[in-house]
Amino acid sequence: MPKCTFCHSQYEFPRGLTVVRGSDGMIRHFCSSKCRKNFLMGRDNKKVAWVRKRASTKEQEIAELKKAEEERAREAQAKKEAAMESSKKIG
Repeated sequence: MPKCTFCHSQYEFPRGLTVVRGSDGMIRHFCSSKCRKNFLMGRDNKKVAWVRKRASTKEQEIAELKKAEEERAREAQAKKEAAMESSKKIG
């Protein structure tokens, strides 16, 4: 998966735009025209509010996914332990 040169988000290959400069062979990947235009205008991605907001939102989503996965693992472990206890009581 390519990573956007401007906002550093990963995107699926058919989407986006890849720019190759002929003089030095520099390859740049852009996930949207918004990123491409901001890059061409010379804007600093660290100072653009929507890029910072997108990055913090992604970090929050990743943290939430990890929490949910840990919770599911705990529930599965509890079910296994309950099943083992019930089988011991029966047998």
